[in-house]
Amino acid sequence: MNANYSHIPKQLKGNDMVQHNNTPILKYLRIKEVTNLCGLPKSSFYEKIKQGLMPPPISLGERAVAWVDFEIDAVNRALLAGASKEDIKALVLNLVEQRIQRFEDNLKKMTRT
Repeated sequence: MNANYSHIPKQLKGNDMVQHNNTPILKYLRIKEVTNLCGLPKSSFYEKIKQGLMPPPISLGERAVAWVDFEIDAVNRALLAGASKEDIKALVLNLVEQRIQRFEDNLKKMTRT
């Protein structure tokens, strides 16, 4: 999953999350908060996830999911900047790849200790 995102402006790549000791400070948003931030009904929001226009949720447990606030913020900022659907899809892929990479990096750190 090493796609080229050079065509996406730096400010839309989602890399400017709040950090502490080079680790993102995560704030989880539940569906009601996310749909309010995006101005979409729940069904439309889930359709955008299926289309690759919004990041997928993360599991918090058997019956609970949430979204990472800076990922939703990055997509909303891209939409406000007039990004195309293709740019939004590339952004979402980039955000998901970053999420996976952070997980793998943290896993490596945990197994070293």
